[in-house]
Amino acid sequence: MKPATLYAYVSRGLILRHVAADGRTSLFDPADLAKLERRPRRRGSPTEIVVASELTLVDTEAGRLFYRGLDAVELSRTRRFEEIAGFLWTGNFDGTGPWTTRTALTLADDAAPFERLRLAAVTRERFSSPIAAATDLMSSLVDALPGGSSRGTFGQRLWTKLGATRGSVRLLDTALSLTADHGLTYSSLIARVAAAGGADVASCVTAAMSAGAASIASSHFGAIESSFASGAIDDELLATDPYRGGDPRGASMLALLQDELPDDADVVRGLVGERPSAVVAQAAIAWACGMQPGASEIISLVSRVAGWIAHVLEEYRRPTPFRPRLAYTGPAPRAAPIRMLDAVQGYLARE
Repeated sequence: MKPATLYAYVSRGLILRHVAADGRTSLFDPADLAKLERRPRRRGSPTEIVVASELTLVDTEAGRLFYRGLDAVELSRTRRFEEIAGFLWTGNFDGTGPWTTRTALTLADDAAPFERLRLAAVTRERFSSPIAAATDLMSSLVDALPGGSSRGTFGQRLWTKLGATRGSVRLLDTALSLTADHGLTYSSLIARVAAAGGADVASCVTAAMSAGAASIASSHFGAIESSFASGAIDDELLATDPYRGGDPRGASMLALLQDELPDDADVVRGLVGERPSAVVAQAAIAWACGMQPGASEIISLVSRVAGWIAHVLEEYRRPTPFRPRLAYTGPAPRAAPIRMLDAVQGYLARE
């Protein structure tokens, strides 16, 4: 198998990458390769969907991520999450105004956090501008979480809601900023298609949440958080990424964790190496900061909402010429089968 093919399978999650003892070398189980070779082949060529976008460049070879041409890691060191989200949405840092909630929320007290976030997106009012709808939606996500009201920046408000007890809000803000967008994922494509169909911002985000929630669930954030507490992690929980040299987002989050909570960072490094994936790093931050169990799932979903909004706003400004076409693969047209009773009745009618 060619290295390029192997990396493609790894990036799609079809083959697990195991890290060697040196923390850098990638190892692969021959049984996984053999299992992949035995898979049934798809008929026909894969359907490729190309969407022109100015938002995010994922440079897998160089191991870098860019938001509108600017290094996302560098941005996360100098800008707050609201500023980076606004930059993705509008292309400038002039600000999108305070993120405040204008829509009243009515949620059941026993609703799970993830369900609360989904309902916060569904129960939106219509706004005069997409940006107003976007800021209201983002603010509502924090307000929908259990706990009393909180003030401050978006990161500070979410920090309080997640019950963080150690470290600083900068850790959370960085985790949000570095995972807001990662190119054309299934969920961002769904958001764009909904926008192309004329849906408002909240409806587009609600549509994307279905695919996004499934992706987050498959990442096993909660299990990874528990692994740091137990001091042992299953290799299958170490999410793969498309970067050949390691995920720059994970490395940046781990470096910041080292600055603020070095003992916890050493535990993380001992389990997952120097360049964890963004998923693992988010879980590490949630664990190290003493957040409530499952907090990293919430961080991931909230950050992705900002990215979905960016795709929706770009789709509004420059619509993609989607031309859906169904490639029929069913049986050839034929006469409908006749029931025996119908055949007998037809014969008798001719007599």
